[in-house]
Amino acid sequence: MDWKIDKGAAACLACGRGFSPGEEFFSGLEETGAEEEFARRDFCPACWAKGPRPFFSHWRTKRPAGQGEVTFVERASLEECFRSLWESGEGAKRPKLLYVLALLLVRRKVFRLEEVEREGLGLRLKLKRVGSTERFTVDDPRLGLTEVDALLGEVGGLFAGPGSGR
Repeated sequence: MDWKIDKGAAACLACGRGFSPGEEFFSGLEETGAEEEFARRDFCPACWAKGPRPFFSHWRTKRPAGQGEVTFVERASLEECFRSLWESGEGAKRPKLLYVLALLLVRRKVFRLEEVEREGLGLRLKLKRVGSTERFTVDDPRLGLTEVDALLGEVGGLFAGPGSGR
């Protein structure tokens, strides 16, 4: 079963104060009344401390640094970039970029993750293009968080338009 859970909010639900990049806050999943549906609620530490709410689950999280400027990239553009790397063979030379693009396409529901295989010490993702029979296999290059941030910046830079500051 796939549950749809919203991304973290930019501000506290109770007081409306915006979260700064790198700031910690609290998130909780609240039952909406519909069967197996949940809504994410985000609170600053001060509002969270004011009292319990009937959450199904809750956690402390942090707004990622670098979320001050968000670059929206269309699904079609991401897929075109992935296909260009895949079909030209450049993906073998840039496996980290191919992997991050694949994950973004799974998140955007262009690809569906069908299987994860263990391959030596790593993982291999088996992906299927939603609405077609196309399949792709992408190796997990075992990225660190700093590498992920750098690659996301690279992807954003690939699609940044003129005057965007990138």
